[in-house]
Amino acid sequence: MLRKKTGQFVHFLIPTGTMLTASVACCILASPALAEDSQGDDNGYNPPKYQALRFNEDWSTMPQNYGDWSDRIKKINLDDNGENWLSMGGQVRVRGELWRGFGFNDNNDDEFALFRFFGWMDLHLGENIRIFIQPESTHATNRDLPGGKRAALDVDSADLLDAFAEFSFDLSDEYQFSVRGGRQELLFGKQRLISPLDWSNNRRTFDGFSATFKPTDGNWKLDAFLSQFVQSDKYGFDKTNDNVTFYGAYFNEKVGEDQKYDVDAYLLGLHTDMTIGDSDRYTVGARMAGPIAEGFSFDAEGAYQFGSSNGLDIGAWMFAGDLNYIFADYDAKPKITLGVDLASGDDDPTDTDNGTFNQLFPLGHAYLGYIDVVGRQNIMDYRASASFWPAPKKLLVKADVHFFERMESQDALYNAGGGVVRAGAAGTDESVGTEIDLTAKYLLDRHTVIEGGYSHFFAGDFLDDAPPSDDIDFVWLQYQFTF
Repeated sequence: MLRKKTGQFVHFLIPTGTMLTASVACCILASPALAEDSQGDDNGYNPPKYQALRFNEDWSTMPQNYGDWSDRIKKINLDDNGENWLSMGGQVRVRGELWRGFGFNDNNDDEFALFRFFGWMDLHLGENIRIFIQPESTHATNRDLPGGKRAALDVDSADLLDAFAEFSFDLSDEYQFSVRGGRQELLFGKQRLISPLDWSNNRRTFDGFSATFKPTDGNWKLDAFLSQFVQSDKYGFDKTNDNVTFYGAYFNEKVGEDQKYDVDAYLLGLHTDMTIGDSDRYTVGARMAGPIAEGFSFDAEGAYQFGSSNGLDIGAWMFAGDLNYIFADYDAKPKITLGVDLASGDDDPTDTDNGTFNQLFPLGHAYLGYIDVVGRQNIMDYRASASFWPAPKKLLVKADVHFFERMESQDALYNAGGGVVRAGAAGTDESVGTEIDLTAKYLLDRHTVIEGGYSHFFAGDFLDDAPPSDDIDFVWLQYQFTF
């Protein structure tokens, strides 16, 4: 049963710090001068869309002297025939956050700003060799919440997010192969298990090798990787964490008429050296998404984990599914989604089995609420969302509601980073609570996105049983300029 707190909604409406909007406003005022419209001078060439992994953008066919200033640095020929060329870009992001009751404790109130700067260079030497480097710098104003300025999430004064060399070859007229070595971000599928975690001020990256095998003309590819996690250091160079090795193979194919369906299959391995014993966890899973009938579509993913951890036998699973309906006849494209996220927990901490699902390296934020107090471990999330475009292709408004329960009462509540929020015990209530997320996104131009939102978490009976159990309010405003 959920508690109601009189006055809680009013409390967040009176922010004490104008810091939330000041830095964002400065960037907004500057953007019209920076983001002039692209003036193409070729026969209908359209530049590629900016991607979450910037090294996946293909600028090889960019005409010379095309578009605005940001386009003209995307393909700089280094010789007369254009075989050797350089591409450059970057991103500036500013976000203000306001918290009330962080960690379910009404003593944890704060406002602060996060700043992030990326720049990248992509050097192509002929058709087969490229070198990609992406430095980063992330900063924060005083953050007085538990953890302070966190090395893993908030601050990394100067470092390398990506730095790799790639070699690509045509194995025959039918198949292509590429191999990449060095520091690199990983992103697969819908990012439920493997994501660079773009919401965080510090993105997630790895040191190691990856390879891609795909047909010259086809709709499938096979990726494989062997890597070690990179540990963030706020004021020093980030180093490889030799205790965490992550590897696997990920297959994707577009199938069906007009390739309407997206199909994934994967096998992942995570080896962790711990003082209490090693852990070897294997994840096998699959995903499928596509249309069902007019207006209806679905996305479903399931995975099973096995192996051993500190002498315990692993047996865990997860399932996530969405059913969507879009009112396509309306310009605002209203969309309704019903979804579920299930992840197993451990029903008996005293036996020789470990049933808690390990969420690996996810973007949990996108699926389990913006407050990030719930992760994909020992959880049942039943959710509904509605969205529409009041200004088509410009302004998107969305509302989400989550109903959270623990899968097993004896297992803990875990947050988006996999940390324990509250330990479980036999007989404790499974109800974690309800979260409401209201968000809006405005696409000012192809470079500039302004976003903001408000979230409220109603603490449930499980948290009431082990105070503090205050409700949480979260307000945020973000400006992002990508070039």
